[in-house]
Amino acid sequence: MNISIIKYALQQSEGYRNHNSLDRNVLEMDLALFASKRRDVTASVLYSDLFYEIPGGLNPDQLGADRKQARPRSEDQNSSISNELFLLKLGQEYALSETLSNETSVYGSFNQFVNPFILDFKRDNQQVFGGRSVFNWELNGIDLLAGLEHQNSFFDGKNFGNV
Repeated sequence: MNISIIKYALQQSEGYRNHNSLDRNVLEMDLALFASKRRDVTASVLYSDLFYEIPGGLNPDQLGADRKQARPRSEDQNSSISNELFLLKLGQEYALSETLSNETSVYGSFNQFVNPFILDFKRDNQQVFGGRSVFNWELNGIDLLAGLEHQNSFFDGKNFGNV
């Protein structure tokens, strides 16, 4: 028997103020494959795309003139946040015997963050890769666990001044 789940979420908003919209899309997929009585295989994928505008703060005079306005230059500079994430995980559970089992998974993610603003511009990219394996030995009602996990992360962040 196999189980597949697909979920999608959409969120949109215009906000109260000018230059204050939000757009978020999230897609998630999960798969479970029961390959045999002793082996289960799983896969998960998550994709998220978030974008929202930043209207910025107003001083008392600006607030009194029009409380819905965006901070001057916010719209021209496209002050906003854009965050895109992709995540993938593959896993396996395997019963080696009645008392010994193993659970192993590998995963990776990619995240891209962009933030243009009035004063600066920020861009971050991150990749994460890893894996883990755990053995479970049931001995007279006691579970003994032993395993390994390793993860690498690569991050490139840049922040630029805005002239």
